[in-house]
Amino acid sequence: MKAAWAIAGLLAGCAVSHVSDDSAGCVPPCMARLFAGCAPPVGECDAYLTAAPDNWRLCFDNGLVIEAQPSGAHRYRQGAEVCASYESLGAATVAVDRWRDRDGREIAIVTRPYGGGSWIVACDGEEHVIDPESIACAGDPWLRSQNPHSLECPHGPDSDACRTR
Repeated sequence: MKAAWAIAGLLAGCAVSHVSDDSAGCVPPCMARLFAGCAPPVGECDAYLTAAPDNWRLCFDNGLVIEAQPSGAHRYRQGAEVCASYESLGAATVAVDRWRDRDGREIAIVTRPYGGGSWIVACDGEEHVIDPESIACAGDPWLRSQNPHSLECPHGPDSDACRTR
């Protein structure tokens, strides 16, 4: 399965061997490997919102479930199994997302400027520059889910079908 993500980040505390321009694809191989076990966020979906602000779940008909909590934590599940997660922290001009695999190992740290522009993904000892507006990223279903808050489910916002998934 082709898993492409338009994301960016800096891997704090790790040496970066070089900067690569991933203009030939939307995401670096480390992120493609991270999401290989997830179905893409496409197709019919239902939403469930809890009483707490920013605490919600999106459930896709292909089995993918995206969950968010007020702390900035997001989980991507395929059925009951977590396939990826991230915690997002905001700074003055950027958001920093720490992506982890199903076992909780940090895979990448992504830095995205709030005002748009290129993102940086640091993983596997390299920094990768990603342009979310590039032709390579156009139409990529994972690009939409980089900000799960912007995804819309027509069967929401309080679906019983998604409440228990």
